[in-house]
Amino acid sequence: MSACGIVLVLVLTLIAGLDVDALAQDSTFRTYNASPIVISGQIRLAREQEQRAMELIASAAGDPATLEKTKAIVYDAYVLIRFAIGGVQRAQGSKFPDPMLATQLDLMEKARGDLRQCLQDLERVRAGQIKRLENARAYIESSMATLNSVALLLP
Repeated sequence: MSACGIVLVLVLTLIAGLDVDALAQDSTFRTYNASPIVISGQIRLAREQEQRAMELIASAAGDPATLEKTKAIVYDAYVLIRFAIGGVQRAQGSKFPDPMLATQLDLMEKARGDLRQCLQDLERVRAGQIKRLENARAYIESSMATLNSVALLLP
C-alpha cells in the first residue's frame, strides 16, 4: 500500500471515529438522565443552539429558508431543555436530592416556555408577519439569560 493509501485509510478511520463519538454523545444528551453531568451538557448544548439561532435571526430578514433552519435549531434547544427537565425530575426522586432542584426546574420551564413562544413567532414570521421576528429574538434572549442562571445553579 502506498503512503497516500495509508494516509487515506487513517483519515477515513479518524473521521468514522469522530462520527461515532458525535452520535454517542448526541444520544447521551437526548435521554432523560438524572446525572448532573448530563443535565449540564444538555443545558450547555441548548445555550449553544440558542446562540446559533440568534445569529441566524440577525441575518434572516425574513428569508424563508433561514427561518426554517432557525426554527429547527430553536426546536432542538427546546428538546434538549425538555430532556434536562426530565432528568431533574428524576433527580428529585433520589434519596438525597439537591435542594436547588426545584429552582432549576422552574428556570428550565421558563426557558422552555420562552422557546415555545419563539417558535410561534417564527411561524408567524413565515406567514408574513415580519414584525414578529423581533419578538422571536427577544424570547430567545430571555431563554438564554434564564439558562445562564440555570448553569450557575448546576453542580
